[in-house]
Amino acid sequence: MRVVRLFNERFSSNCTEFFVKEIPLGLNDAQFIQSLFKPHFTTVRFEKCPFNFANFNFDFSKINLTQLILTGCYIDIELVSLLKTVSSNLILLDISENYVTPSIVKDIFAEIKRFTQLETLNLSRLNICYKDSGDLFNLLLNLSSLKNIDLSDNPVGPTFVKCLDDCKMPLMWESLNLSKTLLDERSLLLISLILVKLKKLKY
Repeated sequence: MRVVRLFNERFSSNCTEFFVKEIPLGLNDAQFIQSLFKPHFTTVRFEKCPFNFANFNFDFSKINLTQLILTGCYIDIELVSLLKTVSSNLILLDISENYVTPSIVKDIFAEIKRFTQLETLNLSRLNICYKDSGDLFNLLLNLSSLKNIDLSDNPVGPTFVKCLDDCKMPLMWESLNLSKTLLDERSLLLISLILVKLKKLKY
């Protein structure tokens, strides 16, 4: 079935969210998908869409996005250039389940740093390793509006927890997911002592 038929009449003039889930998209559909992006959209959501973002060359610069979800889409190095086109007004960013090349993780962090109004950040299963834990922690500290963080399924455990332990300032995060981050027994003990720093944390 052609994508144009799948999307026909789906996005009315009052629609503020673009949502595609589990639809295989081909290169010939790129121009059509791009044409569906409207300036009044506030949310763009792609979930488990197996296609090559590099071929699509999406540009979100004309959309005042507050929420961007690109989960399980097999995005890799093109994620950096894609984030460059996103408005700094972003409130929610979910780029989970994309298992990127380790060499571009710092570049991704540099782009996320622009989103100073960000409240929710999901980096689950992004392939962030323990060597990037310090940069990751500094990124999270610099995002002063951040409330909800998901770092699950990244092997950052002990190193990230040490950054938490060394931090001298109170943190205002409300949720922090560290499941499956290779936490050892000492890290788990440290977390129990660190919770006092997380004034609003739900656990």
